[in-house]
Amino acid sequence: MSKIPNSFEMSKLRLLKNGGIEVSFSNINVEKDETNTVYTTIKDTRDPHPDLEKLIEGLKESLARTYNLLSFKSLDKIAETHKKSEALKSVKELFKGLEDQILKDIEITGITLSGEENNRGINIQGVSRYNNEALAINSPRIRVDGSKWGFEVKLSETIEDIIEEVKAYLFEGKAKQLDMFAGEKESEEVANKEESVEKKEEVAA
Repeated sequence: MSKIPNSFEMSKLRLLKNGGIEVSFSNINVEKDETNTVYTTIKDTRDPHPDLEKLIEGLKESLARTYNLLSFKSLDKIAETHKKSEALKSVKELFKGLEDQILKDIEITGITLSGEENNRGINIQGVSRYNNEALAINSPRIRVDGSKWGFEVKLSETIEDIIEEVKAYLFEGKAKQLDMFAGEKESEEVANKEESVEKKEEVAA
């Protein structure tokens, strides 16, 4: 397995149509007295581990909320302030079913990270599929230190978990695979992975 770069900074994650992921990242490379920022893109056709898939699935709600697709949930909160009744129970069940269907129709296709520290932003890319029609839906840039959407803190934590899972996938072999085939998969890793170094920028020591 490859060694995890000490300064791994992911900038883009793309889910491939036929399985696998493409990851763009940068890291600081020090050789003798020269320090460079190396930009690399790796395309790997192994299916992601369920832990990574679950985290990516969790981005659906954030993407849906940027399009106000779940705005009806505010009515649910208003209803909770009134006396409990069978009618209220039916409304809550209706809202839950509607939410589940909306999220089921959304497919996350990638994320893009930009900026640093307090100016860090996240863009979520996806597709909404309804009645055999596919509509691309991409979130605006969501600043992790903001409060516009109300889910920034949770989203930031999810992204950090995704980055850790991506590192485990790329450099520790954590992918979706049966244990009995683990050795065979590891031996095929080089054939499944395409790596390209985009450019280098010298960093002042």
